[in-house]
Amino acid sequence: MNEYTVKVETNKKIIQRTENAFMRPNGGSFIATMTIRAETRKEAVKNALLWFWYHYRGELGPAKNTLTVSDPRHEVSYSNTFSCYSKENRYLEDETIERLIRESCGELERDNRLGQKNHRPGCLKRIKRRRKYWKCIAPTIYQSESGVLYYRFISQAQISKSGNILQKRRCKIIRLWSKTVPHALHEIRMRELRTEHKTRKWVKARSLKWIAFRAGLAPLSDEDRKYFATIMPKGLENKV
Repeated sequence: MNEYTVKVETNKKIIQRTENAFMRPNGGSFIATMTIRAETRKEAVKNALLWFWYHYRGELGPAKNTLTVSDPRHEVSYSNTFSCYSKENRYLEDETIERLIRESCGELERDNRLGQKNHRPGCLKRIKRRRKYWKCIAPTIYQSESGVLYYRFISQAQISKSGNILQKRRCKIIRLWSKTVPHALHEIRMRELRTEHKTRKWVKARSLKWIAFRAGLAPLSDEDRKYFATIMPKGLENKV
């Protein structure tokens, strides 16, 4: 078990509810401190929030403005997968916030936004939003970094006349519950997602043919092989 120090600090005048609460001489700020034993900081934050809402019952406002949990073992550190909204990365002390800003090399900054109801900001935020780049594993099928499959289709076809665009093309993405390409192909047919694809029928049919070929479910005709020759991986040219 590890020990974490929980501190509540505010300028509001409230009734002291805990034995560890006292009044700071300069300014009369209310401070309450306590020690929590937990295996990880995430567990300590969870217990600190339960203690905070049980004792103060919303008198002090959002916990983000008054509650801090120490990080004596430096469990909170910056990495490429750092999430500003994870519970273990919230309610940080000032020295921990400054350390994370230095470790991020300019990617993080203090989050001073007011937030909205049920959507409270954290202690830190990214200066630039991280973009998610998905991998195209088959026509109209994309895979995220976590392995989730998505079906990307054209919801609104582009319309142009005499070189002028009258209507822009729009795309949508639907999450698939399948884990492999063969199962994804079956799911697309069962859910009739092809009907959502607003494009020429021969393009939709050929897309599904390519998916079935890569999944090993059906061969390609000679005409389709010529069509997909530019994207055919090496070693599959003669695959039946």
